[in-house]
Amino acid sequence: MYPLYFLSVVNLAVILKKGWEFHCLNLQNLEDELSQASNPEKKLNSFVRNMEGGLPILGVSSRVAPLLGLLGTVIGMIKTFRVIEIKGGQVNVGLLAKGIWEALLTTAFGLVIAIIALIFYHWFLRRVDEVIFILEENLENKEEN
Repeated sequence: MYPLYFLSVVNLAVILKKGWEFHCLNLQNLEDELSQASNPEKKLNSFVRNMEGGLPILGVSSRVAPLLGLLGTVIGMIKTFRVIEIKGGQVNVGLLAKGIWEALLTTAFGLVIAIIALIFYHWFLRRVDEVIFILEENLENKEEN
């Protein structure tokens, strides 16, 4: 469970950071900077790299979290079967419930982390694409004039 806790905190930090960056993004100022730059393409590429920073973390965690959840499921079931073995088959259902509960909880937690990370990953990528499109279009219009 601890790796899932860690992953959720890292994802939350990335989501909040990227959300704040997009909230504070001023396209007009950026367009002015690009139009005044000696190499606007290089400046745009640098901006894009900066805006995409942190997004691979969300992409990777959306793939790793379900696997960590599955690992928790396997560990929980191993504990459950170990209790059955130790007790020689004469087991209290409450003892079994603990391992099964742990198994199901880690699976659910891993899936929730993955779903949230995947949603924000694609949402932020879409926002980056929109900003790039707007900036490139404005640069082309200014070059034509």
